[in-house]
Amino acid sequence: MTTVAAAAAGPVFPVGVVGVGNMGAAMAGNLLARGWPVRVNDLDASKVRNLEPFGAVPSASGAHLAINSEAVIVCVVDAVQTEDVLFGPQGVLAGLSAGRTVLLCPTIAPADVEDFAARLARAGVHTIDAPMSGGPARARDGTMSLMVACADAVFEANRNLIAALANPVFRISQRPGDGARTKLVNNLLAGINLVGAAEALALAERMGLDPARTLDVIAASSGQSWIGADRMRRALAGDLAPRAHMSLLAKDTGLAVAMAQRAGFAGPLGERAAAVFAQALQAGLGAQDDGALLHLLRQSPQAGHNRASQPCLGDHKECFMPGKFELKKSKNDKFFFTLHASNGQTLLTSEMYEAKASALNGIESVKKNAGDDGRYGRLAGKDGSPYFVLKAGNGQVIGQSQMYSGEKARDEGIASCQANGPGAATDDQTA
Repeated sequence: MTTVAAAAAGPVFPVGVVGVGNMGAAMAGNLLARGWPVRVNDLDASKVRNLEPFGAVPSASGAHLAINSEAVIVCVVDAVQTEDVLFGPQGVLAGLSAGRTVLLCPTIAPADVEDFAARLARAGVHTIDAPMSGGPARARDGTMSLMVACADAVFEANRNLIAALANPVFRISQRPGDGARTKLVNNLLAGINLVGAAEALALAERMGLDPARTLDVIAASSGQSWIGADRMRRALAGDLAPRAHMSLLAKDTGLAVAMAQRAGFAGPLGERAAAVFAQALQAGLGAQDDGALLHLLRQSPQAGHNRASQPCLGDHKECFMPGKFELKKSKNDKFFFTLHASNGQTLLTSEMYEAKASALNGIESVKKNAGDDGRYGRLAGKDGSPYFVLKAGNGQVIGQSQMYSGEKARDEGIASCQANGPGAATDDQTA
């Protein structure tokens, strides 16, 4: 891996940005300020209108945007949205000519990046795997970081665009997917550090220490982490206006744990951190700043708490054990599986499979996708009862929940599935 120095301003060319939320709008604004022609598209028309006074040209669809763009930046939330904007009706690929380039900036699973890159390559379109970090303020002034994985020739053809977007630029490899791997490793550590910082300050308060003064000590000592100091300083001041939504690190830690398991690695902290973020979603904190973890951990019960009545937020290893899959055989000799939380609750039930191997593949698909919030469909039955389904990257449903009494209970079920699915062991009851 190399760090690429920012290049001097060079030739510009038409660029499209699909998804102009906080980060996408900041990236588009940065390019416009530097004289780049920029077209924009978003489901929220107001976000597009906000950029028009700065020179952005609105496009009615991804395909329309791509027709007039040499490179298209995709800046949406997850793999499901990326799939839709690239390959859906009026998607980007429908308007791209061979030889043009797509920059994938969302934090998604490496396998999804590899899949998207292969499908784009079949149409002669290049992919730059370029997950981003730094937040909207740094994206707006071009000082965010990009983790770039792509062929050398593609990088050179887009060097000026990449240099305009980010400084530093980390050149990871020539293999799309490695940018996503690097970003998830970073975000897993960020999640672990943030949970640790919130736990430490909650403990300090429990012991009667001044939390602000304790944070001053930590920030100048060996316990320091950038994310811990940044988020906890704001949380102590009561400032929870979302700069980074809790749901994002919940998604990313889940993806990272699933990635680790596919690599045959099981560390001691990743699953615990992912479980705490899942509990934050379950507590209704998904739309809040991720610094709200401090408020969640302030509610941590005393040692010897009643696990049956309250989820554990403390250091009790047994409370962080993942759930399990039960592989079973029906009376008509078909195979199916259920996913259970660590407390025994049934979270997900599969379809019936003719072959055991197909059911096992379904279990692996759940492990791969359960940590990604974008893979869940939030639905309602004919009687209005909420439920959810979990989908694979191709949109196929791989599991369905029970019916719930309300949307809050359903969302708690999704959070539990995110926490338990990636690390669940398989109990084969057909042997």
